[in-house]
Amino acid sequence: GVKTDGSVACWGSDASGEATPPGGVFTSVSAGHYHTCGVRTNGSVACWGRDVRGEATPPGGAFTSVRAGWGHTCGVKTDGSVACWGGNRRGEGSPPGGPFVAVSAGWEHTCGLKPDRSVACWGTDLSGEATPPGGAFASVSAGHYHTCGVKTDDLVVCWGRDDYGEATPPGGAFDSVSAGRTHTCGVKRDGSVSCWGKGFSARTLLPPGSFTSVSVEVDHRCGVKTDGSVACWGRNRHGEAMPPGGVFVSVDAGYSHTCGVRADGSVACWGRDSSGEATPPSGSFVSVSAGWDYTCGVGADGSVACWGRGRHGEATPPTGAFVVVSAGWEHTCGVKTDGSVDCWGSSDYAGDAPPEGPFTSVSVGRAHSCALRIDGSVACWGLDNYGETTPPNGSFISISAGSGHTCGVRTGGSLVCWGGNDYGEARPPRGPFASVSTGHYYTCGVKTDGSVVCWGLE
Repeated sequence: GVKTDGSVACWGSDASGEATPPGGVFTSVSAGHYHTCGVRTNGSVACWGRDVRGEATPPGGAFTSVRAGWGHTCGVKTDGSVACWGGNRRGEGSPPGGPFVAVSAGWEHTCGLKPDRSVACWGTDLSGEATPPGGAFASVSAGHYHTCGVKTDDLVVCWGRDDYGEATPPGGAFDSVSAGRTHTCGVKRDGSVSCWGKGFSARTLLPPGSFTSVSVEVDHRCGVKTDGSVACWGRNRHGEAMPPGGVFVSVDAGYSHTCGVRADGSVACWGRDSSGEATPPSGSFVSVSAGWDYTCGVGADGSVACWGRGRHGEATPPTGAFVVVSAGWEHTCGVKTDGSVDCWGSSDYAGDAPPEGPFTSVSVGRAHSCALRIDGSVACWGLDNYGETTPPNGSFISISAGSGHTCGVRTGGSLVCWGGNDYGEARPPRGPFASVSTGHYYTCGVKTDGSVVCWGLE
């Protein structure tokens, strides 16, 4: 954003320098995929970040505005013409003649607003994203495979791909709109924000009530309420977000299925069952963990039982008595009664052998694992592309390993995350928290008052 003194401040992922702006005084700034551009007070454009296609190498000249897309950038010059630089594989960088008053760069298409308030688009048009409707517009925003605009009557109109409802705006009067990859958000006239598409509506609207625990996976989440019932929200293609009735003591969300332990110790699963991952055996269990296409549970006698595919041995547990088990993508880990951790499955995902204990709990991510020692310290092993296996010092009460990040609740209730943070998944709000659950680019935590808070990318 541009500060009141004209300087630019950025935050979030900075893998390519996209969040490290240069000095100087700016009038506007636009963040793209891995690069950022801004217009200085003298009309020149400065860009920083990834420059694989030349998207961060602007031409000379004076501009009134600039918009950074995924792999290309476009700006409106003071004479009303549009200049684009960077990728041009689909013609997204070849604007028609002007004049224009505004421009918006998307994935592989671009749209501009003409002085007569009509919209013109160019570039790829596989889903109709570059075929705007007629009418007078106040603004336009190009997304991934869809485009939205605010008309002069304040209504939002969208066109292009609509797989997740991203091109089906709600009614009401809007001041502005912004189209993303699979979702869209707009600011209404009353100042409220409305979003639609993937990651919103049923996904973002948390169910009401107080929770004791929550479990996060790639596209859906489930939690146990204080009355023992289970509530789920998010993607529901296979019924993974449609829990049965009854009283549960715990629940765990897998990729496309969910399992929970009932008050009587039996396990119930729902959702996709193509590999038997949602068909639990009979018997009494103390805990259950749903993985990619398999599930594991600790029985009342301490033995581990797994069901589902298990192509790499992740569903073939060793013998012995366990206190807890965690199922991941292609490997599984459990804490034995002597405090040691045992892992099985794909070595590509399990990584190095777990460190020595004793441990009280373990959490398996996609390609890394973390365990909580008796003294409250955390030990992690496996893939460390983003620092997900480099925990901070301190005493913790619970941990959760996600796809590329890890989070833990400290003994005082504060929450700390480490590892990948491209979408804010490792930037938690203030607590105090009782527990946390990490997913792909998403995290949810249960606060001490029973409320659930989530952050990151859907």
